[in-house]
Amino acid sequence: MAYVTGCHRICKGDSSEAASIAPDIIAKGLRVDYSRHGSAAWAYYIDMVPARWRSDPLVIFEVEAQRVVRVPIWLPQKADYAIMKMPGQALTYVPIHVLGFLNLHGFPVYNDFVGFF
Repeated sequence: MAYVTGCHRICKGDSSEAASIAPDIIAKGLRVDYSRHGSAAWAYYIDMVPARWRSDPLVIFEVEAQRVVRVPIWLPQKADYAIMKMPGQALTYVPIHVLGFLNLHGFPVYNDFVGFF
């Protein structure tokens, strides 16, 4: 089975809220929310994380490739840019394997490559 590595910004950068839901992320996965583009959990590919989120709470994870829809977004500085859409029923969870966290005290730290640009 093929896997894709992703990076999800937790709680829009709110560290205290992120710390309260990190145990749910570990236990259940990423929550599917409503969106104008359909119900889904959203994330960045590990080599395409915007630098402006560098100090926000982030979870790095692996997910089955079949669960991911690649959504290309054209950016002048990164022509191959895309984000991960993981469709599902709203308020359910997309199962993931957590590799670690960044900027979230008290949780396992991810010490490998993140492609901030």
